[in-house]
Amino acid sequence: MKILGKLGAAGAVYSFLRSPTGQRILEEVKRQAADPKNRQRAADMVDRLRSGGRKPIVVDPDQPAR
Repeated sequence: MKILGKLGAAGAVYSFLRSPTGQRILEEVKRQAADPKNRQRAADMVDRLRSGGRKPIVVDPDQPAR
């Protein structure tokens, strides 16, 4: 992986993730990602992004005549 060391920012990120602090952060991210509640929240957010945002809540679909 010596090529990543020459890529500037990518090398810095790689070095950080290989450090003890980076390893602790990665373990915490993996633990959070394994939680079913967080997985559902992430899936809901992806669905919203794919559909173009939040869908409006329709309280009264039959609008009164003006």
